[in-house]
Amino acid sequence: MIGLAGLLAAALPSCEPSHYEPIPPSTDTQPWTATHSIAEFIAKFATEKGTCFPVRSNSGNANLFSVDSIPQGGDSIIINGRVVSSDRDGNMYKYIVIQDLNDPTIGLKISVDANSLYGIMPIGQVISICCNGLAIGKYADVYQLGCIYFNNDSDTRKQGYEPGRIPWTAFQQRLKICGDPEPDKVVATPMTIAEIKAGGREVHSRLVVIKDAEFTGWGKNPFDPEELDEETAFWGRPKPSITGVPIAREITDPSGEKVYVSTSEFAAFANQPLPLGKVGDLTVVVSYYRDKERNEGDFQLNVRATSDFKEKN
Repeated sequence: MIGLAGLLAAALPSCEPSHYEPIPPSTDTQPWTATHSIAEFIAKFATEKGTCFPVRSNSGNANLFSVDSIPQGGDSIIINGRVVSSDRDGNMYKYIVIQDLNDPTIGLKISVDANSLYGIMPIGQVISICCNGLAIGKYADVYQLGCIYFNNDSDTRKQGYEPGRIPWTAFQQRLKICGDPEPDKVVATPMTIAEIKAGGREVHSRLVVIKDAEFTGWGKNPFDPEELDEETAFWGRPKPSITGVPIAREITDPSGEKVYVSTSEFAAFANQPLPLGKVGDLTVVVSYYRDKERNEGDFQLNVRATSDFKEKN
């Protein structure tokens, strides 16, 4: 597809301001021709050096909070992917995760300022995105596609530029929904917890399945590890004292390693009991969080619904 960038509306700030018209409606269900794989796209446009915008002060030496604009002009910059996330049950908020059509081990988080995205882009939906005029950056060391945003938090450590949510109207102008969703074509990579921990940034935003996983009966609410009891042995209860901090529940697997599954206090299943004492296959989207105050970050595994835990008989 040639010249698509010239059809886009310049709704977002960038280092190269310009103006485009909205994409005309199309009945074509084939994806646009990708100019980059997701891995190539990140490698080319996420410089981590704050080319146009300086990194946030609490980014440390790893540029944990950084963002770079993507050119608005010139040839179209197209990525394709299949949606593997769902916000239907409220554990994922205002973002989608896609996996590369040709390499499902590579994923990307896309931050969009809209709710109920599953109704438009359900699991298995192929989408094309023209990225001209958007931004790519890291938030707590996880790459995400978004737009330039300045965080003017009262905590001066958190002030600075970061990837923000793309306004829905701007995202629509850059989005193509390709055919019907095909959830059976979504690929969850089998991985042990040990392999996830050893995988580093390459496993961020990847859909994986952990075989023979088991909840240990320990968790965090919100920060300090504690043994769960009848008041706390739930996916996302009790609510944390700090709004928006996910509830962490520890799991293990035959590799012997342990990691946390994170559930939002606002998830529809937050009040459901954990499947303690049961072994099953757990499908998760791998996320990560790291800031300057901690030398090491933590993997945070996100389920889309409790049905992502398939108990074994």
